[in-house]
Amino acid sequence: MRRQTHGLMATVSLALLLGWGPGTGDGGPSSVLGLQSSAAAAQEGRFLGGGLSADPAGWAFHPTLATAADGTLYAAWSQHTNPATWQLVGTYVARWTTGAWQPLGGRVGTPADPDGGIWAEGYAPALAVVGSTPYVAWYEGGGYGWGTVAGTAIRTSVFVAHWDGSQWVTDRNPAMPNGALNTAPGNAGRTPALAVVSGVLHAAWIETHRPPAGGAVNVLVVQRLAGGQWSPVGPPIFAGPSPGMILDIALAEAGGSLYAGWVQNRRIYVARWDGTTWAPVGAALQGAPGGLANQVALTGLAGVPYVAWQERAPRGPSQLFVQAWTGTAWVPLGGSQNRDPARGEAGRPALGGDGTRLWLAWAEGGPGERAALYVRALVNGRWSGASPPLNRVPGTGAADGPALAVNNGRPVVIWAEKNPPPATKQIYVKELE
Repeated sequence: MRRQTHGLMATVSLALLLGWGPGTGDGGPSSVLGLQSSAAAAQEGRFLGGGLSADPAGWAFHPTLATAADGTLYAAWSQHTNPATWQLVGTYVARWTTGAWQPLGGRVGTPADPDGGIWAEGYAPALAVVGSTPYVAWYEGGGYGWGTVAGTAIRTSVFVAHWDGSQWVTDRNPAMPNGALNTAPGNAGRTPALAVVSGVLHAAWIETHRPPAGGAVNVLVVQRLAGGQWSPVGPPIFAGPSPGMILDIALAEAGGSLYAGWVQNRRIYVARWDGTTWAPVGAALQGAPGGLANQVALTGLAGVPYVAWQERAPRGPSQLFVQAWTGTAWVPLGGSQNRDPARGEAGRPALGGDGTRLWLAWAEGGPGERAALYVRALVNGRWSGASPPLNRVPGTGAADGPALAVNNGRPVVIWAEKNPPPATKQIYVKELE
């Protein structure tokens, strides 16, 4: 991969967003400063309906959001039902319409089948909208892989489906016996991500290969769906001379280009597809010396890619960091974004933007505290203070795994929260102002 130097317009857009223009007196991003107006606006948000869970007596997790150009909002999550009505964990999707959440079908995924997907449990959905058509990706598999088709054993598998107006239709890969996107039955796929570039759907996932010498390695695989057919977007991606351990991935469009981000060997890497190859975007990212990265988020705003990640300090809690690409280098946007950098344990970050503002969402808990959900905004180079806790039940509910989308200029955040009753994990959505 060759070094990425793309970016005069990206630099200009970044400067405008961060307030680097003439007369600002700023040579770069400002330190984190509180903006009470932004924090207050977050507090004035409204819940979109009640809990989304398909079965409140079940356990729901891995939520995600996507918006269509017409403002239609879609939510997806993983869930198992009440154990008394046993069912494999599956994917569920709903659409916000006329002031209520409308389920789009039932459980999305392969039903348990002794002649196929015996361990077809569904996890980690991703959403994207092409035109007015929503697409959902997820992966299926248990401890023994996915199952067997016509005598061929298949490992954990990644699937994509679209809503045709009445049902979910799987966008199959004919090269795999079960229609999964994996590059081979013996390669295990997990943790998919979706992005749309120039009206074309792109899917990425982590794939585990078993080299002839033994052991296992991870690579990042990207494919595009055009004319109903899947095709590779370059070769599998990894940093350095050989593959390593990949923990998490992200995919995003910025300035008409496709960017991929991933956590490999506990560092953050980003690459851009230039139409021919995956070009590295700067060097590996690290928030602090000796930090260990775990989860990553990526978004594009005014042609600029932004990356956020969770990083465990050698001696201290898990921190969140955000950086922006100027076209030639990554620029830190402040230091730790934790509400309490000294004691707060931050979880997975989520990013979103509307062209002029960037939002960051995350869950964080201190010693003896249940995790609270927070949002802060970057406007004219200043981070707002963290919002008040956005939990459904602040102080009692424990928030987890948020995702963020921007709809008609307003940030919308979705998350899982465990709180009594019913003492199971539920899904909530809140629109901020």
